Amino acid sequence: MHFTSLLSLALASTLIFASPLKPRALGLDDILVVVDGKVEVKNKAEYLVEMKDFLPAANLTPLPQPAPEDTNTTTLTKRACKSTRVVYNEAPQTFLNWDVAMSKVVKAGASDATVSVTQGYQISNSVTKSGSLALNFFTNMLGLNFGVSSTQTWFSSYNAAYTFPIPAGKFGNVVSNPLTTRHSGYVSTGCVGEMGEKNTFISDSYTDKAFDGLSWVDGIISLCVGDEYPVKKCIGEGTTT
Repeated sequence: MHFTSLLSLALASTLIFASPLKPRALGLDDILVVVDGKVEVKNKAEYLVEMKDFLPAANLTPLPQPAPEDTNTTTLTKRACKSTRVVYNEAPQTFLNWDVAMSKVVKAGASDATVSVTQGYQISNSVTKSGSLALNFFTNMLGLNFGVSSTQTWFSSYNAAYTFPIPAGKFGNVVSNPLTTRHSGYVSTGCVGEMGEKNTFISDSYTDKAFDGLSWVDGIISLCVGDEYPVKKCIGEGTTT
């Protein structure tokens, strides 16, 4: 299966004086996908069936809480035993992440409205941890072992090359579902042969792609529509305001 590339949001500075892009009107059930450097418009429902193994429901789990430290921890420290750190990595997971807003929520009045990608939105690689180990221990480890940069961020700017329709009386916004690579596991710290502290970590990272002077991350762009405000996420939990 080909992983998809998400249409970019940032116009390169070399395109400032280019002719304006003529917006292409998409259907309510369309999504934007970039495959092998070509933009494709696909049916959202059919595509999500194809990508069912990459949907987040079975993959997104809350960050585990650290295991309680053993009652001997204080004693072990006093004995000045030789402390060790052992890293345990879970198998990497790849999935389409929850909705990331790429436009404001728009309400259609008595007639249909349109919405497109707008500026001011961003997505970043992230690292979450529990336990007493410093965050930079995990960011350095992930960088060395997997090449993950914790500081990589992608920003959106105005791009009206595609528009989506919002049915009359409905609320809607453009969203991205980035193809996400998750590294997780824990680091055990303490004396050899004794129970120590369990420091858990989760890292979500993305891969950037470029097409026609535009750049964003792997994944899809689509419309999310609801009957009320705020709009319930189409993939994931929570709402978009």
